[in-house]
Amino acid sequence: MEYKSQAYRDLYVRKCRMQLVHHSRATNPWTTTELRQLRASRDLGAREVAKLLGRSVSSVKAQASRQGISLRRPGVRRGLVIGQPRSVSLRADIRCDLVSGAKLAEAVAARLRIDHDAALCPECAYRLVEVSSTGLCRRCHVTRLIAAHLAEMEKLDLQRALWTSRSALKRARREVATLAVEAL
Repeated sequence: MEYKSQAYRDLYVRKCRMQLVHHSRATNPWTTTELRQLRASRDLGAREVAKLLGRSVSSVKAQASRQGISLRRPGVRRGLVIGQPRSVSLRADIRCDLVSGAKLAEAVAARLRIDHDAALCPECAYRLVEVSSTGLCRRCHVTRLIAAHLAEMEKLDLQRALWTSRSALKRARREVATLAVEAL
């Protein structure tokens, strides 16, 4: 099959892949009984529910997400403690003590030592410095690069518009000069 360009070919390939993905999902649809079992056994976690239903873990997670069902086990403390920078990892015992309230003073002191030793990005004051040349975190560094690139592109567009208008003015002057010479 011939394509007008590489873009058309890529579009066709992407469309075919989407049909394959859609087709594979339609071959084993979820029954209402399975959805009831998913809701009833959501506290077991994704792996156990997948074994129970005879489906893959990813399909169970995807269906739970579509249905708005949380598969987290009760009592599992995952995620960050409030105010913890994403790039700083607290030890599990410190995090549990901080969340439960036991040894709060010691946990806060440990957290303050971590924050004091960590060099945070001066722009967002949230993530650790990763790019030594700018002293910023990766995200802020890339954001600044994008802003500088866009400013440079705008400058080039304005320069191009100036050149276009100068060329148009030059052409208009030549036409007026040729008309004046023809008139004489």
